[in-house]
Amino acid sequence: MLDFVKEKSRSAYKSDEHQRECLTKLAAELLLPMIEEPQPLQEEVPAVPAPQDVASPNEAESLRQQLEQAMARIAQLEEEISILRKTPEEMEQSSNMEIKRLNRTIEDMLVELIRNSFWGNEAKAREFLKTIHKMTPEQITQTVCEWLNKRDISEQSCKRSLWLPLHAAGIYTCVEQNWSAAIRNGYQKKQ
Repeated sequence: MLDFVKEKSRSAYKSDEHQRECLTKLAAELLLPMIEEPQPLQEEVPAVPAPQDVASPNEAESLRQQLEQAMARIAQLEEEISILRKTPEEMEQSSNMEIKRLNRTIEDMLVELIRNSFWGNEAKAREFLKTIHKMTPEQITQTVCEWLNKRDISEQSCKRSLWLPLHAAGIYTCVEQNWSAAIRNGYQKKQ
């Protein structure tokens, strides 16, 4: 069918050159109006209102608070992003350092709580904690009795004031009655 149309259109023109001229004129007539200057938009764009130069004190305070909150959130997100960018090895190293720091803090707090039982001697309190590390409750009370006999622990503060911090820290897991009975029996036997 296309061949038939081509044959008919060729027969209407005198030559190939004549066909090109006619098609060029036709294209110019059709395309020229499209190429002319663009027509202006029919709709008007609404004017943007000018910003106020001076805000009320309440608005200024509100904006300041919003800005502070936004800045705090940005800082928090930057921190989270920096954490996410760490390699697994860096994360493990960072976690281990944080665990060590927390353990030192816990130990410092525990030493502060039990120091009075050791006549206020911080070094003795630290030594005691290292000595009883990973001991059973029975071994811990035996050690307390030994330290009592050596007078490294005060008799007045060897009961509840020593049991409570050790129990709260999970070092001595038995109840206070067991602690008191073991100290009483172990200390009396040693005298």
